[in-house]
Amino acid sequence: TTPPPPAPPHKRARVAVLISGTGTNLQALIEQAKRPSSAAEIVLVISNRPGVLGLKRASLAGIQTRVVDHKQYGSRAEFDATIDRVLEDFRAEVVCKLLNIHPSLLPSFKGVNAQKQALQAGA
Repeated sequence: TTPPPPAPPHKRARVAVLISGTGTNLQALIEQAKRPSSAAEIVLVISNRPGVLGLKRASLAGIQTRVVDHKQYGSRAEFDATIDRVLEDFRAEVVCKLLNIHPSLLPSFKGVNAQKQALQAGA
């Protein structure tokens, strides 16, 4: 008997990752996305800071990169609109924003605004 035809490859979600630093968390996502069982394909990495190591990690993995430097925009709305356009250009279906809270801020400053809390407290 003839073996059944191979199953069609599963559709992978087109993922864009937003970074601003060294990309250690990005590297973990890249490694996961390389697995055949992964449901994600990282198609783009955007950084708001030029020259960061995370951009190099993405390039070495063959992932397209863009820099959208927040300092070049007069308002948050203009910056966000540019990010939106880039995401649309790459047909991103999922956006992953990586946040890294430095462990030295815990447990005194918890939550998504840990850095802001620390600054406000004069730490």
